Amino acid sequence: MSLSIGGLFTALVFLLVIGILAWLAFYILSRFRPAEPLGRIFEVVIVVVVVLALMGVLLSLAGVVGPIRVTG
Repeated sequence: MSLSIGGLFTALVFLLVIGILAWLAFYILSRFRPAEPLGRIFEVVIVVVVVLALMGVLLSLAGVVGPIRVTG
């Protein structure tokens, strides 16, 4: 089981897209701040979604079957 350059490039693109989307979500949330309990809930939901997406990409890069196949 070896990683290819294409698989690493695909993983890098996925990680960049996830990072940009997370930054955009936090930026929008900071600009249009809802009431305090609701704003905190939105922040937690964003963090949970980003962590799950990162885990999916990293697990598929490690060769474990996941939602995204990046190992060729």
